[in-house]
Amino acid sequence: MSLRKEAPNSNGDGSSGGALCGECLLAWLRKTTVDFHLCVRDEVVVGFKTSAGPISRPVKNSGKNGH
Repeated sequence: MSLRKEAPNSNGDGSSGGALCGECLLAWLRKTTVDFHLCVRDEVVVGFKTSAGPISRPVKNSGKNGH
């Protein structure tokens, strides 16, 4: 995977913002490429479903034991 030419915190349309990935940042600073890795900048694949079910945030504890 080759890095884009924009700064690592650019969202691709000329404006800055969004999350920052440490691996992408280091590669950008070193002017190298980065291997495949889980990255907050990855595109969302619409319609993709895992066999484990949807990924969601854990429910906040509602009782003494979290039940």
